[in-house]
Amino acid sequence: QAASLGHPAAKAFVLENAEGNQKKKDEMRIINLYKASADMGSKIAMTLLGQCYETGLGTKEDPKEAVNWFIKSAERGEPVGMFKLGIAYHKGKG
Repeated sequence: QAASLGHPAAKAFVLENAEGNQKKKDEMRIINLYKASADMGSKIAMTLLGQCYETGLGTKEDPKEAVNWFIKSAERGEPVGMFKLGIAYHKGKG
């Protein structure tokens, strides 16, 4: 329902769960939608954007950028962002 109302993170979730040949094309849109949502202040989108950079979903892998987004989400109290940041620090990536 949120996707139909235009919420960027919800649209990205729908795209992320697509299947078939469309999925690769949608991955490029996902990162843009997460970025739009993060720019609107969504701490969950910040974590998801960090995961995109961490894994290379829709972009090339960039551990430094991933950590930057995990920091932003963790500073806002997002638990998964805090966890991902801790793991990155533990692995020496932050």
